[in-house]
Amino acid sequence: MNVSRTRHSLHAGILLTLLAVALYLPYAVFGVIPITRQYELSAEHRARLLEGVELPDYYAITPYPVSPEEEALRQRDFLWCSFCHTLKAGEKHRVGPNLHRIMGQPAGIVNNFAYSGGFLAARDNGVIWTPETLDSFLLDPHNYVPGNRMRFKPITDPEQRQRIIAKLIETTR
Repeated sequence: MNVSRTRHSLHAGILLTLLAVALYLPYAVFGVIPITRQYELSAEHRARLLEGVELPDYYAITPYPVSPEEEALRQRDFLWCSFCHTLKAGEKHRVGPNLHRIMGQPAGIVNNFAYSGGFLAARDNGVIWTPETLDSFLLDPHNYVPGNRMRFKPITDPEQRQRIIAKLIETTR
C-alpha cells in the first residue's frame, strides 16, 4: 500500500513538473504571455503623447510602383513579421500587436494588447513609430526598446529593413 502511494505521488509530481514546463515554454522561447489586457488608451492620453509632434500622414503618400522582383523581396522579408503580427483593421493580436496604421503612432499604443514594460516605457518616453524609428528598432531591437519580449535577431541589412518598412506601410494603408 505504501509503495502504491509513493508511486502515485511520484507520478503526480512528474505530471505537475511537465505542466509547469509546458506553461513556461512559450514564454521562454517566444515571449508569449497567456494574458490579454482589455483596455483602451483614452483620446486625451493619445493626444498628450503626440503633443507638439509634426509628422506627415504616411498613408496619404502615394506609393511608387515597384517591380515584381522588388515586391517578392518585400514579401519574403516581411514574412517573419507576419508570423507574430496581424496587419488589417480589426484583426486579433497574435504574439505581437496588430500593426494596422502604426506609422505616426506612439509605441505601445495599440488597444487591448499586453505590452512589455519596455514598450510601455518607450511610449512614455516619446517613441513615435516613423520609418526612421522603426529602422533603428529593427537594427537593434533589444537596445532600442530594452526589456521588450520580441524574439528576433537584429536585421543588419539596411535594404532589408527598408523593404520591411515599405511593406508595412503599403499593407496597412
